[in-house]
Amino acid sequence: MNRQRTSLRLPGYEYSKNGLYFVTFVTYNREKFFGNIRNGFMCLNEYGPMAYNRVYWLEEQYPYVKIHAFVIMPDHVHILLEIKATGRETMKVKTLMSLVGAYKSTTAARIREAGLRNFRWQASFHEWILRKSWNPANFNRYILRNPANYLKRKKQNSRIG
Repeated sequence: MNRQRTSLRLPGYEYSKNGLYFVTFVTYNREKFFGNIRNGFMCLNEYGPMAYNRVYWLEEQYPYVKIHAFVIMPDHVHILLEIKATGRETMKVKTLMSLVGAYKSTTAARIREAGLRNFRWQASFHEWILRKSWNPANFNRYILRNPANYLKRKKQNSRIG
């Protein structure tokens, strides 16, 4: 069966231009590779800090990237990031897709080197381009409350399905 992946990206949008982006990427089959939620808090296992530290690596590696908020969850990562190029960069400004790809590939390499050979990400990611009319504080709040709300959503979804 030859399944074509459909693009989730906004046609014609320049994903390297300055802007605020809310991105989510998920582990393969939603496997809980990074830890567990206990009493509404995310408790990272031995692989969770690798995912955590790579978020800061993005800021260090790419000076035009600013991380506003993020959370590592058992099976996914949310990041509120800003691309803020000044025009004086000595390196080419990467697209959002390239930045996410750099994060995912370097995180996967670190985790596999640490012994979790079957670690994989889902192939794509979900993004929101935050428009001027949208309040970034709402996304920030969503990220910070995500661990506390995670189990509630799991229970709701199990009743629906």
